[in-house]
This record gives sequence, C-alpha cells and structure tokens, in this order.
Amino acid sequence: MVCTECGLVQVSCLIDEGAEWGYFDEDEGGVDPRRVGGTNNTLLTGQGLSTVISGQHNRLSEWNNRISMNNTDRTLVKAYAEINEVCHALGLGEQTKEQACLIFKLAEESGRLRRKPRAALIAAIVYLSGRKTGQKCSIVDIFTVKQCKKQDVVKCYRLIRETLPQCTPTKSPEHYVRRLSTRLSLPPNPLPVLIAEKIQELDYLPGESPRLVAAVSALYAARLQDISLTDLTVAAEAGVGETAFRAAYAKLVDKQADLLTAVQAALA
Repeated sequence: MVCTECGLVQVSCLIDEGAEWGYFDEDEGGVDPRRVGGTNNTLLTGQGLSTVISGQHNRLSEWNNRISMNNTDRTLVKAYAEINEVCHALGLGEQTKEQACLIFKLAEESGRLRRKPRAALIAAIVYLSGRKTGQKCSIVDIFTVKQCKKQDVVKCYRLIRETLPQCTPTKSPEHYVRRLSTRLSLPPNPLPVLIAEKIQELDYLPGESPRLVAAVSALYAARLQDISLTDLTVAAEAGVGETAFRAAYAKLVDKQADLLTAVQAALA
C-alpha cells in the first residue's frame, strides 16, 4: 500500500484472507472449486513436487531442505536462484533464464564441471544462454555482476562448449556468407546470401558445415558476376579445407541448372 501523494509505503506485504481455491467452470455458475499449486519443475527430481518452506536463514527451512531434497537437487536449486539473480540484474528475459537452468543441469549431469568455480560457471552459462536465445549481453557485465575473474569465465565457457555441443548456438550459412563476401570484396548485393539459402532449401549439400556452404556460395556468386577468385583464396578466408571445398563446389556445379533457375525465380 503506497500513498499516491507522498509515496510513503504503508504496507509492503498483504495477506489475502480469501479462499485459496478458484472456480474454473464459470459457465456452470462456479460450483466446482479446485485447488491448484505451482507448475511442475522438470529440472528437479520428481518434477519438484515437494514441500518448500521459505526463508533462507530459517532453521526449519534448512532442515526441511535436508530431508526432502537430495544433494543434486540442493545444488540445482541454489544454482537456479543464482541464475535468476544474474538474469534479473542484467535485464534478461524468462527464456534466457530457463535456457541457463537447463544448461546448468546438463553440465551438472556431465560431471566435468563440478570442480569449477561456481560463480564463473554460472556467468559462462548465462552468457551462452543469452547468445542462444538472441538476448546478447556483454561478458564483462556478467562477470562484474558475479564478481569473478574473466579468465575463469572464459575457461568455463570453452569447457561447456566442448562438453555440451548441443547447447552451443550455431550460426547459419547466411551469417557466414555475409562476412565472407565482405572479406572477399564482393559487390554488395543479395546474390551470395540467396545462393546459400537455395542450397539449403534444395538440400544440395546435406550434412556440410555452415562455413563450407557459405564458401561455396560466395565463390559461385563471384563467378556468376565474372569476378576472379581462386579456390585457395576462398577456402583460406572461410577457414575450410581446400579438398572438401573443391568436392562441395563440384557437387554444386553438377546441379547448377536447377540452382540457377531457383535463384532467377527468387530475383524476379
């Protein structure tokens, strides 16, 4: 309860004296009261269906946590609370927080990250989650909030990427082909990106890395525009093997008729 004139906070916590149930059948006159609780937490053992007593410095709460939770769940609950604090301090959304909690659980289950500094590990996980969900934040801001060393965060980040490659954000060929076109000084037009999109859409290079698809697209676009580029130059700029690059480009040339038709239709 806040005064609208002077801003004085009269009451900071209100107790709802009403019934704890809700009516979900309003069309029938509200005669079916049902009690509901919080949503299940799939990140905890038993989906978090246990009694929780609030209060961090409450002895009753501490003993309840010891009895009702195993060591793994206690570790996860503590880490989730820290992740929530970091995401709140940095203004990150709910999606990033949930992704960070999932990555921490997978990291805990792997067993390779248990001896790492907790603050640095959480900082690295939040940074990785922000990149994966598109809510990018500065790693400097994160380790400032967690008050940990930058080198520890970088080490944890690299180890997470090695241990959990499925949690690492992957960039599309379109992202790489834009950067590669700039490095190769290609004319600023949508042709290389469009070729990369059609290669994926028509599934001409299945299973190939995004960098390789981008390199092939850039070279093909350059030759369509009569720009002189060598295989070795493009492969070196893209950071891919020359042999794999030539093999992929040969596959593309074999199907160039259909590819040119699709590109021309998109440009029309």
